[in-house]
Amino acid sequence: MFLLTLSALLFTSAASGALPEPSDSADGGIPESAGKTPAVKTAVIGGKTHNLAFARTITLANGETQGVYLSEDGAEVIFNGDGNRISGMFLVSGEGSASARKADGPDARKAIAEDFLKPYADTAGYNFLGETYTSDTGVYTLRYARFIGGLRTSDFIFATMNRSGRILEFGAPNAGIFDGVEIPGIDMEKCDGEADRVPREMYGEGLLEYSVDLKILDISASGELVLNYTVKAARQILGEVYSEFITLPIKLG
Repeated sequence: MFLLTLSALLFTSAASGALPEPSDSADGGIPESAGKTPAVKTAVIGGKTHNLAFARTITLANGETQGVYLSEDGAEVIFNGDGNRISGMFLVSGEGSASARKADGPDARKAIAEDFLKPYADTAGYNFLGETYTSDTGVYTLRYARFIGGLRTSDFIFATMNRSGRILEFGAPNAGIFDGVEIPGIDMEKCDGEADRVPREMYGEGLLEYSVDLKILDISASGELVLNYTVKAARQILGEVYSEFITLPIKLG
């Protein structure tokens, strides 16, 4: 399961076990871990079949390893742990990733992204969260997330593109992780109370204020359903005020 870019993430998302989200940059490196036996694969990128050579593996927060492969033109393609689904892609030269349509507005960019994503991650079952733009790199990031029972989950998709509509990267590391999972009734009052108690105990009298930034339904590394609270806390240490984000996993069931 993937939590900020495929390249710098490789997304910081608030969900534990998630692949990092996009860094809003066209470059960056993907973390390495112990390698697997080299292999060769093929993948269709922008309608063209590419030969891929195994490069390395990455290890996600939940301990799952995913394989990174290189195409002949330098694109990095990530496969899930079973090796049967592309869960991310970082396009260097971008061959086959350019759109014939102009990216001249939010609707046009959304259409371009969804057309590109179709073979890898169907956005039909996801809520579109919107786009952000980083002016110094000229990169748009479009984000989607699956919701269950009104709660945002760690099953997300992102894609980045430049001003001309060329897709630079995408990630869908947790696609399908809730398929077949029975979600129990969630006592939100109890969960909110626990998320209120923990920072008070952590920081004691040094806690000045805090607020819940995000709640994400997730599956922990041990396979347990959790509701991850991302909390922004301000505390005082030796007269200085510090702000930080902390993630509080509240077990469900």
